[in-house]
Amino acid sequence: MKLSLLADALRLDFNAQDFDVVSFATLKEATPSHIAFFENPKLLDDLKHTKAGAVIVTEQYKSFLPETTQALISADPHLSMAYASKFFIKKSFDTSRSALIDPTAILA
Repeated sequence: MKLSLLADALRLDFNAQDFDVVSFATLKEATPSHIAFFENPKLLDDLKHTKAGAVIVTEQYKSFLPETTQALISADPHLSMAYASKFFIKKSFDTSRSALIDPTAILA
């Protein structure tokens, strides 16, 4: 999903370089194709060194982001990330049809 579309869906301002976001991750584990969020000042060092392509963050902490990381400014980054997570849910297999056993199958 394009970061610009995700930002639009979350109603967050976006005016930076667009890229495909593949999933979300922690600040430590994120790569340039991930999005993360920051709200705990105890993790400020993780924010400063993240490799995430984008981070949902308050205006107060935007300046701590690495130059390579896009900022999506939110009043409540945790809530915004919760809303964002629905766009990355992996679809389970189709359970809308009944499973059938072939009449010639032998069950032991």
